[in-house]
Amino acid sequence: MENGGNVEHSMRERVQESILGNGMKVLTVENPVSPTASVQVWYRVGSRNERPGITGASHIFEHMMFKGTERHRLGEFDRIIQENGMSNNAFTSHDYTAYFENLAKDRLEIAFELESDRMQGLLLDPEEFASEISVIREERRQTREDPPYGLLSEAVEAAVFQAHPYHWPSSDG
Repeated sequence: MENGGNVEHSMRERVQESILGNGMKVLTVENPVSPTASVQVWYRVGSRNERPGITGASHIFEHMMFKGTERHRLGEFDRIIQENGMSNNAFTSHDYTAYFENLAKDRLEIAFELESDRMQGLLLDPEEFASEISVIREERRQTREDPPYGLLSEAVEAAVFQAHPYHWPSSDG
């Protein structure tokens, strides 16, 4: 496994860190051999930031980030992603919420523009909010209620973390 260690060491040396004027940390790793790229935006907010009465807020907000902005109305984000051969998704955990796009590296500017736009100009339409609550309930049924281990896992975390925000379920199933 010595070779694997060299690969990891080599990767650490190639990570470039920059801090933007707004405080956002940007990490980049360039691989000149690959024609693809992955853009990921990670927010340090998850179910640990919730409290009684607002549990699930991180997860619903994750879903709402796909529901449009003043500049890119509902459906445009997905249309632009598809037209440019990109794939995308998001996930929420106890500690973070992350969004990503996988794309040809000549499309990086598009991904950056889309992420910047929704970071700054998100619309929170009440009808879309209600619709996404239904989607999240179905996700919960599929990941927590239907599998035999789902509710057990949630109960164990709630018991172990009685006095800690990890007591609230995360959405990562």
